[in-house]
This record gives sequence, C-alpha cells and structure tokens, in this order.
Amino acid sequence: MARVHLIVNRKGGVGKSTVVAQLSAVTAETLGADPETGAPSVAALSADPQGSLGFWMNRVDKKPFDYMQLELDGHSASPVPGMPRHLIPSPSLDLGPTVLLGLDQEPVPVPGSAPANFVKTLDDINYLRELPYQHVFVDTPGWMELTNDKALRKDSWTAVLMRALFKQAHTVIVPMESEPMSWEPTFETIEYVLKPLGAKFIVVVNNWEPRDGSHEKHPDRDAAITFIDDNGWPRANSTIRHFKVHSNASMYGILCTQYKQNRMELNAALDFYRLGLELGISLLGPRVQEMEQVLANRVQQRRPRNMKAGKS
Repeated sequence: MARVHLIVNRKGGVGKSTVVAQLSAVTAETLGADPETGAPSVAALSADPQGSLGFWMNRVDKKPFDYMQLELDGHSASPVPGMPRHLIPSPSLDLGPTVLLGLDQEPVPVPGSAPANFVKTLDDINYLRELPYQHVFVDTPGWMELTNDKALRKDSWTAVLMRALFKQAHTVIVPMESEPMSWEPTFETIEYVLKPLGAKFIVVVNNWEPRDGSHEKHPDRDAAITFIDDNGWPRANSTIRHFKVHSNASMYGILCTQYKQNRMELNAALDFYRLGLELGISLLGPRVQEMEQVLANRVQQRRPRNMKAGKS
C-alpha cells in the first residue's frame, strides 16, 4: 500500500511544489527502484491547475520517481517528455452534479479495480493508496474557497478535489514561509480546513533566510516557529532554508539529489534529507550522516594551514 502525503496550504507561493519535488527525489534516491521490475518506488502527483510542478518536471531529464499530472481544465494532458505513456492522463475531472452529490459518501474501492499506475479522474483518486509505490507525494491547489462562516465550500471544484485527496492521505505537510504574509493563510488552512476534516498534519517552516541574524538566532525563522507553537500545531524540527539553487532548480531542470557537491548546495540538499528523515521516511539516516560528514570535512579543510588547535 502506498503512503500518501499531501502538501497543502491555501496560499500560493509558499513552496508546495518544491517540497513535493524534493521530498520525492530524496525518498526515491534512498529507497531505490523495485529490484525485480526496476519501477520507481515513489510517485509525485500534481493536482494543482497552475502546473508549477509540471513545468519543473518537464525540464528534468532523469527523474528517480514517476510523475503524474491531474488535468482539471477540460483539456487533454500534454505529454511530459520522458514520462511513460501509461502515466499520461487524458480526460479531465468530471465536476458535474453526480460528483458533487456523491461528495460526502465514502469511496468504496473494489479490490483490483484501481488503475494499475496512473491517475486521471476523481474516481482514480479514491485508489491512491493502491498504486504500486511506497510513497506518493501530492501537490495541491494554492487556493481553497471558504464560506462566510470560514468553512470549506462544498460546491467548489477545490472542495471536491481536496475532500477526495484527504480521504486518501496518511499525512499532510503544511509548508509556511517565515514571512508574515503567509501566516494568516496558514492559520485558515489549518483551523478551517484541516482540523474540521480531522487531517493529521505537520507544519514546516520553509524558505527562511539564513543570512538574516546570527549563528544561533534568526529573527524571521524564530518568529515563525513561535507563531506555530503558540497556535499549538505540530511542527517539524527540520526547517528549509532559502538557497538560490532551490529557486533556480526548476529553470535548470534539476533536483536536490543532483546538486553539486560544494558546501552551499550540500547544505541546501541536506535540509530535505533531514526533513524526510524526521517525517519517518525509511533509510534516510545513513545518507544524512554521510552528507553531514562531508560538510564537516569541508569546514576542516577551509581552516588556514598554519592554524593549530587552541592557538590563534
């Protein structure tokens, strides 16, 4: 059974697509492919109509995971170069009355009836856990409509989609930037969407500037952590720092598993390995230790040759 991880925040631009891509990459690299079939053990699914993740995946030559794009606009999907044909979805979601009336009904999966390994319709979402992967990471829309009473609307396409996804999710990861502009949307996402649906979630401080502050204290990051803790939300100890290499990764078509082995890019990649380890993705521990040792060696090599321990 696949473990399904939703990356959710009703604010766009907080790093949902980045978290999906990078966690998919580090997990797939660590778990490896199926020893018998050679098939990837991880899949990334984009259910975001903006298509940010699709733009990125379209530029990555070698992905260690499968990628799927859910089409929501009534048009056939555009094939992604390098994507297996069986992963290319075609018809869009049917958001007509039948789907809406059945929204609050629990899906009743029929064993063996799920698509082998692709997702193209709302019905297919009911079988995400049956997909032949160990992990599926899902990018979600950056907008969820709320009613005047601060509840998720029942008659919007995002409500239909999100309720179907939440029924399949094992965990929900909520990235929140250290910038205060993302705090209120994060509050609304958690208090008005996730909690009423009973979703198990964890908040991750994302994209904070490590150059702002001292070695131990970083005001923006620390303020975001305080905001999360004051609201009593589960929070990841691992945080994602701002690095230019993350911002440029989609343009250059690379993933953090393909970053250069210099100090800056190793640090950037390490944040996602640490987050994956904390979230309980197996086998990441040795890789994290290996990268930390490489970084420690790099720091040691940068010391002046005539500098001796205990002397200035």
